Amino acid sequence: MEQRSDSKKISFLFWEIFFSAPIFILGILSAYKFHVFSKGNEEVIPETSFLGFLSLFAIGTILVIAINFLLKKKKNLRKNFYKIIFFSANIYGTLTVMPVIFTSIHIHPLWGNILTIILAIILFYKWHKKPTIWNHNLLMILGLAGTGGMIGLELKSPELVAALLAVLAIYDFIAVYKTRHMVKMAEAMIESQTIIGLVIPSSMKEFKEATPNSQTRKRFVILGGGDLAIPLMLATSFIPLGVSKSIIVAIFALLGMAFSFWLFYSQKEKQAIPALPAISFISLIGCVIAIIF
Repeated sequence: MEQRSDSKKISFLFWEIFFSAPIFILGILSAYKFHVFSKGNEEVIPETSFLGFLSLFAIGTILVIAINFLLKKKKNLRKNFYKIIFFSANIYGTLTVMPVIFTSIHIHPLWGNILTIILAIILFYKWHKKPTIWNHNLLMILGLAGTGGMIGLELKSPELVAALLAVLAIYDFIAVYKTRHMVKMAEAMIESQTIIGLVIPSSMKEFKEATPNSQTRKRFVILGGGDLAIPLMLATSFIPLGVSKSIIVAIFALLGMAFSFWLFYSQKEKQAIPALPAISFISLIGCVIAIIF
């Protein structure tokens, strides 16, 4: 029984890294390409301030909590609300990352943009008609890579992003263990089968299964979108200082995810835990190493 449990743990961890690593690879690649392009064309990358980001984050969180509470008894409306959030959260990132992929394989930018729009329509249509673990995670990978990558570049200062990461890690701890509003929102998303995060299966044969709901959720591990986007922001904030520094931070962020997963799986009774504190702690070690070297 213990061997079977260990085997499943390793399988979950493998697929978590399998789905998480492309977010950092594509996020760093797209941010780097945009940085090089802006330097070559003397374009100024928009700057996002520390307080500006925190203010928008706070306003967005309060609005989501309020609407989630108001729609508590209107399940269809709440499901559509979370679909809108999912679409909005991923469309910008998808439209940012895919042209970079096409450009990297030497497709003309005009055709790359046309193909991006066509493929984005196809992906979102298929997800809307039948959300599976595969198409759900694919959209989350593209969305988080583009959004997290660009915000990190716009924040510019690694030190400020590191401070932001620490603040949000504390918030994550409070939101899960104290106020528990993060747990309630996650439950509502799972119930509506619209999860703003990665769904980690234990085997490849589960890729085609439907996005988990309240009955099937225990068969999967769920990693919140913020647990990926925020460490990516830290990684891409290093782009102007060198891609190698971004890669160092990304590697440590992935190690942080593995550590967070170990903490989750070490529980006797599996309950939701705040993943960001452990990810942040190890990501910040990577940040210090990147700054020194």
